[in-house]
Amino acid sequence: MTASENAAQAARMWDCGKVSGTVTAELRGGTLTIRGAGRMKDYSASAYNAPWYGSRSSITNVVIEHGVISIAAETFWGCTGLKSVTIPYSVHEIGTGAFLGCTGLTSINVAVENIYYSSVDGVLFYTRDGVYSLVQFPAGKRSASYAIPDGVTAIERGAFFGCTGLASVVIPNSVASINGAFVGCGSLTSIEVASGNVNFRSEDGVLFYTGDADEYILLTYPGNRRGAYAIPSGVTRLREKAFLDCLGLTAVTIPNSVMFIENYAFSGCAALTSVAIPGGVLSIEDWVFSGCAGLTSIDVAPDNAGFRSIDGVLFRVVYDKEELMAFPAGRQGAYTVPNGVTSIGCMTFFNCAGLTSVTIPDSVTYIGGWAFMECYGLTSVTVGAGVMSIGRGAFMHCHDLTSVISLSVVPPVIEENKYGIFDVFDIESAVCLYVPKNCVGIYKYTEGWKEFGSIKSADTYVPAASNDHAVSRDRPPEDAAEAALASALSGGGFSVGQNAVGKPAGAVSFFRHGSRIESAKLYIYDVSGEVVRKIKIGDHNGDADSPGASAKPGRSVGSWDLRDVKGRPVSGGTYLVKGELKMSGGKRERVSVVVDVR
Repeated sequence: MTASENAAQAARMWDCGKVSGTVTAELRGGTLTIRGAGRMKDYSASAYNAPWYGSRSSITNVVIEHGVISIAAETFWGCTGLKSVTIPYSVHEIGTGAFLGCTGLTSINVAVENIYYSSVDGVLFYTRDGVYSLVQFPAGKRSASYAIPDGVTAIERGAFFGCTGLASVVIPNSVASINGAFVGCGSLTSIEVASGNVNFRSEDGVLFYTGDADEYILLTYPGNRRGAYAIPSGVTRLREKAFLDCLGLTAVTIPNSVMFIENYAFSGCAALTSVAIPGGVLSIEDWVFSGCAGLTSIDVAPDNAGFRSIDGVLFRVVYDKEELMAFPAGRQGAYTVPNGVTSIGCMTFFNCAGLTSVTIPDSVTYIGGWAFMECYGLTSVTVGAGVMSIGRGAFMHCHDLTSVISLSVVPPVIEENKYGIFDVFDIESAVCLYVPKNCVGIYKYTEGWKEFGSIKSADTYVPAASNDHAVSRDRPPEDAAEAALASALSGGGFSVGQNAVGKPAGAVSFFRHGSRIESAKLYIYDVSGEVVRKIKIGDHNGDADSPGASAKPGRSVGSWDLRDVKGRPVSGGTYLVKGELKMSGGKRERVSVVVDVR
């Protein structure tokens, strides 16, 4: 390292005091030293704001000098290279998750004079008012098993977070409180409890709370268990994150005694393929099945009064309101939300990578925050005329999205639209927005919608393919299957219809409104991505024989005879038709459409 590089490294100093100038931080040679007199600034609202966040991977040691009295929540979040922390006797407050995500941390050392905190074999404990808590087991500590010391009365939230090397834990009789302690322990196979503990017990290595006569709660299922699991009869509640990221869980049986399923209970259980909700369940909180990549069906017992399943999709019913609350992430293809549903819950479609298009009916008034976040295969969305508001980040990271139809004459309100509706990375510029006729102007001047790179009238969104006719409308009707409308050929992307094209008709016709097509070549792909046919379309085809025909609504611009490049009839299935139109005047427009052939 050169002298200038050494100088630059030595110059990395920051003010990190709650009161400016009272506490500073210096990073030198991998050691972050915190010194001063007073409280550190609170970075819990966003750990990204910690001044050393950009250098977090190079921090190997943290030394807090005497005079500093507090460490805020998540202060050292994500310092993956951090190995040791030294805490002085002046510190009397450490926020929750101060060392969250410090995967290399092996030791937390506390000055023996500290009357509130102590360290035993590198593990952090807290003592005050008769409470003796285990605060943090270092995530990088390579111990396959750990027996919590007798006398500990509480295990704090996140105490064992991310301890991937830990396979088993033993809880003593003295423990009376456990709060979300074992999240992210991917190697954990067993949690044992001393037989004399009156609040907790272990059944086959699974942790339960039994301290309340009216409650029998499943707290934690070990993250590295494999296969199917039957929840014992009598269990009344599945605690928040009870099965979080249990990647080896293949099936679960929920008894009728379960009444409450809390947030994230089965989130991240990638091998889980189906779940049956019994009639006794009264409450299912949010994000319970988020990230279950293999889940294809959520079924509900017919006698359950508060929930129901339609085609494997979970709905919550409260009086005259019905919320779509969980869509199985392993489902593939297009989806139409049933008419009558009034809202779509938060993170309902989270990480549904196989979802290609969604149609939301007019009955829906609200779309929850992050509802379609990380639906990487989503290419088109139709938002019904009844939607009045959309939660923050509703379509965040939907990188394949090419077209959106909003049917409301009044643009829906985008909640907390600091980053806009679709993506923090300005994906709006690549998406074509279609809105009701005469509403283009208001959308162009409305926050959260004006960012779209192209906003067009919905009457340019043209029905494309039909086995015997095309229905000329601003948008596909909700009874599209009965109307025999297949899909829509639209500039800037495609949308997926719900009805199939019948092979007996012998051809799929393409129809167009608006601008005249001078020429175009369309490529037809099968589900494997192979090109099965190339066809040419344009206003010289069909009934567009003269320039005057270019203004005719729903005019034919070409067809596909349902044969491949060798003239053989194609088999039933889904096909993607994609290409680029050359318009009169030289303008070019990308188009695509999904066609189901049966």
